[in-house]
Amino acid sequence: MIREFVALATSNEFDALKGEGLVPKDGVYFRIDPKSWEVQEYEVYSKKKNEGLSDFLSTSAQVIDNSWMVSTNKCLDLPSRGIHSASPFCIAFKRDSWVGGAKFAKDGDNNLLCLERIQDYFSKTKGFSDKEDHALIDAFQTFFLEKASLVLDSKAEVLNEIGDAGYITFYLDLPLEKYQEVHGRHLKDKLFNTPPKGKPEEDGTVFGTSDFFNGFNVKKQFLTHNSATFDVSQVISDREAKGLYDFKKVLDRKILPNPLPIFIDREELTGRAIRIDRGREDKKLGYRRIVRELLEEHRQNLGNYYLLFYQQGEIKDFDFVSKFDYELKENGQVWVVENHLPLKDSPDKTQIKNIFDFEKWVLFAMFNNKLVVLKDNELVSNRYFDELKAEYCGSAHNYQQMLKYRKACYDFVYKSRRSAINGLMFDDILISGMMDDLRNHELDDGNTSAQIKRKLNLYFSLHHIFHKTNQSMASTLPQMRSAMRELLNEEERVLANDKEFGYTAGQVIYYLLAQSKTSKKTHALLEPFIQKNDGAKFKEALVSTFFKYKHEPYLNSKRFNALMAELMGYAPEKSIKEIWPEILAGYFDKNLLFENSNADKPELELSEN
Repeated sequence: MIREFVALATSNEFDALKGEGLVPKDGVYFRIDPKSWEVQEYEVYSKKKNEGLSDFLSTSAQVIDNSWMVSTNKCLDLPSRGIHSASPFCIAFKRDSWVGGAKFAKDGDNNLLCLERIQDYFSKTKGFSDKEDHALIDAFQTFFLEKASLVLDSKAEVLNEIGDAGYITFYLDLPLEKYQEVHGRHLKDKLFNTPPKGKPEEDGTVFGTSDFFNGFNVKKQFLTHNSATFDVSQVISDREAKGLYDFKKVLDRKILPNPLPIFIDREELTGRAIRIDRGREDKKLGYRRIVRELLEEHRQNLGNYYLLFYQQGEIKDFDFVSKFDYELKENGQVWVVENHLPLKDSPDKTQIKNIFDFEKWVLFAMFNNKLVVLKDNELVSNRYFDELKAEYCGSAHNYQQMLKYRKACYDFVYKSRRSAINGLMFDDILISGMMDDLRNHELDDGNTSAQIKRKLNLYFSLHHIFHKTNQSMASTLPQMRSAMRELLNEEERVLANDKEFGYTAGQVIYYLLAQSKTSKKTHALLEPFIQKNDGAKFKEALVSTFFKYKHEPYLNSKRFNALMAELMGYAPEKSIKEIWPEILAGYFDKNLLFENSNADKPELELSEN
């Protein structure tokens, strides 16, 4: 992993990114004239308020980038850790550490006005600066101890504006190269997890343990190789450590594609991927464009690369992709989701031609637009690695399902892991999701019927693909409708199997519940049936609902009586849980008991489509 990151970080393509997207940290910046020791210019920066960068703030951002500490554990202000700069020409600290701040009070006599503390900071910076600069460093130290308070006292309104978390930064008006030179010396050994190993090479190169997302700690025995003949398994050079340091800084600026493909031994493809992403204004979901354009350019399948997903300062996922399969075909045929249970403004058939169509139309429906988010039929975001909150996910069940399956969905889409989602997972997501939709219908803005219909359409259209069977269920619904009509019109016709039983039961349940005089009918009326898994108990619930509405005139219907008789006389072989898709299909499909019958009541909607 490290070698691939280093190769990218030291490439020509990456050099152009080091200054891109660079902004200051929130706070106030003072540029000091090293001759007159007066404030030349100052300005406040806030990420939320500043729409663009002035020349002064742009310069300040570059200065800070080449003056900052590696981490608070390696800062020059130990043990207080209040000064976060690491340069002899710059001193930066949070407002909280200055007069009036909580940390200033906590530091007591060792606050930032303490002579010994400031002397210690500047003394350490002399260790990686040129001797001819030491007089300048001493003068800067004197300026800070004698004039910083006066400057900040005159800018009280500015300190109130930046808040306790904002930075106060003083830096000298010197060439940027000067900052880069001394900062490079400071980083030479600070970028290692442990002190450099052995003597420097003839060219000055030193080696040490990588500190790039490495928690190795020699003080923790359980992390050391106690039975090995070596202290650490791998060391890297200071040049490689600097490359990793620069790579992480660019990652933190969110200017690279996410996820980012890093091709092995083909740096030109990685560079091309970065250029494709940089060429678009909207940086969201750029990986789709990268894949499409690379495939178009090279006319071949992509593969042999690492895929990096980086978010909120953490590597969420890093994995090897041997081959990326863009198109989705089963036995040479494109995947198709049929609109079995008609949804408004939806085509009869939706072709799932490629993996991103799957993400957009299938994953969107499977998790109720919470894992993959569509707006105006356009995919706007995904939450494969976001910190999830149950209240956002619509229900506790959907929250748990997203936590349980979102990594598998990510692998399926972005790494071409076709085994990441199997038949059991496919059924669990859809069937348990539909049952949860019924229980929590009020949480979905009256859109429960549409959500369940989408899931039923997915279930019957793609079931055979995830279960690895040659028998498609696409014709199941038409067959069950046909069987229902035969039951209604042919006296000798009987229920032939559990699927017909389930579909017919769903039709009858809807017909019974439609007789309710309740002004606002909801899917909560299905609760007595949802709780039943045994066939006999399920039929008892059906009978109970039948008697509840026995006073209605529809009981004179021969059509209804024939269906009810068949249902009561049939003993399903499977559990009710196994045929819930067929029951829901009958429930949400157009009710045939209301079809072509003037004697029966017109169809009633239990909720919006």
